[in-house]
Amino acid sequence: MKDFEKASTAQLWQAIADNAEMAQKHVNWVEYLDNIKVLCALIDERVETFQRRMRTEQLLREHRGVCPAP
Repeated sequence: MKDFEKASTAQLWQAIADNAEMAQKHVNWVEYLDNIKVLCALIDERVETFQRRMRTEQLLREHRGVCPAP
């Protein structure tokens, strides 16, 4: 499996779909399911990173609203 860390989220979803299709067609379906687990973990990581960034931005906005800069 190639390095998907720099792939777009759309590419990750497509890779999941491709692996799921291959798992249905091949005897060695365990390998494809393992690939899907890795791809899902990468997407989960992106979601968590996005949520942290949004929460940080929200907290900064709230802080600036309460304590404006001099």
